[in-house]
Amino acid sequence: MHGLSTAMSRTMAASAAKEDAGKLAPGATEQPGLREWLRDLDAPRDLRAAAFDSRGDARAAITGSAARGIARRLRRRGLDVFDRNSFLVADAEGPLEDGEIERARAWGKALRSEQRAP
Repeated sequence: MHGLSTAMSRTMAASAAKEDAGKLAPGATEQPGLREWLRDLDAPRDLRAAAFDSRGDARAAITGSAARGIARRLRRRGLDVFDRNSFLVADAEGPLEDGEIERARAWGKALRSEQRAP
């Protein structure tokens, strides 16, 4: 999967999960995906935002970056996206690579400080 999922890719993933010993969470396919959620987002203009994703440990040109697409969609909705980041996973099912949780926490703390800047 490269970038944001689509309705079709979520359906395909749900089918695969059902075949793989029923690992699909109840109601997982009933809610809109992130792409649809962002399309319908009703947020105040000029709100500051940051975008992140998780992806495999390779160049974003190879793995894709949902954070890039998320940031673009947030900007289209009028938000000021001041940062984006990717956190690396060990494989498609996770978990995060060693040290990534700590890196994500540090990034979140830095964002909290940065969001107060004009």
